[in-house]
Amino acid sequence: MESPKTGILILTMLAATTLAGGFLGWTVRPQGASPQSAVALPVGSPSTDLLRATCDPIHFKPAIDSATDDQSLACHREELEDKVRETTPAGVQVATSKAWYRISYLYPRHAREGMAPEVTNWATGRPIESEIRFQLPAKE
Repeated sequence: MESPKTGILILTMLAATTLAGGFLGWTVRPQGASPQSAVALPVGSPSTDLLRATCDPIHFKPAIDSATDDQSLACHREELEDKVRETTPAGVQVATSKAWYRISYLYPRHAREGMAPEVTNWATGRPIESEIRFQLPAKE
């Protein structure tokens, strides 16, 4: 720099920007608990909007510390109700499907080179071929 005035000007602008940002941050930040967060929610009328329910003040301090069982149950009632969907979100019919944990062997025991021909006790009854719908097309 040829003149120290340029450096002083840049330093002054940087200091002014820092002070302005600090002041704005101080004025914008929450200044304690707002009276709205302590408002009791009406019992039995949970919001059906997931985002609105997730951001509900009852889920954050200080309201969560004083929430009653009725307020919690109003919001989380579906957790207590035992209901099963007829179709999964992917479109699979529940009546025709089987839960993965009820299938004895998820993958068949395909014979490969060097594998012992006898089957161990834990693998007895395990399929040795994949279902037709999972088999790869034959190579030519």
